[in-house]
Amino acid sequence: MARAAGVRARCETGYVLPTDARSGVLTEEHAWAQVYIAATGWVPVDAAAAIENKSERDFYFGTVDANRVEISAGRDIRLDPRQVSGPLNYFVKAYAELDGKPYDGITTEFSFKDDVGSGPATVTASTK
Repeated sequence: MARAAGVRARCETGYVLPTDARSGVLTEEHAWAQVYIAATGWVPVDAAAAIENKSERDFYFGTVDANRVEISAGRDIRLDPRQVSGPLNYFVKAYAELDGKPYDGITTEFSFKDDVGSGPATVTASTK
C-alpha cells in the first residue's frame, strides 16, 4: 500500500518468537514492513500486529518488538542459480524445483530455545 501511495517501502519476513514459551516450533511466518521517511530514515511498521494489539497500535507504527527473527528481506526474490518458475514472492523456507516447477517435497522446520541467562534465544532450522 505504501508503494502504491508513492512511499518507499520494503518487506521483511520471518517469525515472531512467542513471549509465553521458552522453546517450541515456529509455525507461522510473519511479514512486516519498513517505510522511508526523509527526515527520519527507514521506520518499521507492523500493521497486522497493530490490529491484533490495539492498545499498542502507536508502538507498531514506528518500531517492532525485539522478538523478531528476520529470515529474508525483499520481494520478488531471484535465487542463484535462478529458478525457472520466476521470482519468489518471499523466501523463508527451503525452495527447490524439479523439471522447472516448484517442488513441495521439502519441509523446513524452525524451532527456538530460550536459555535464560545465556543471551538471546537460539533459533534452529532443519530441512528434510
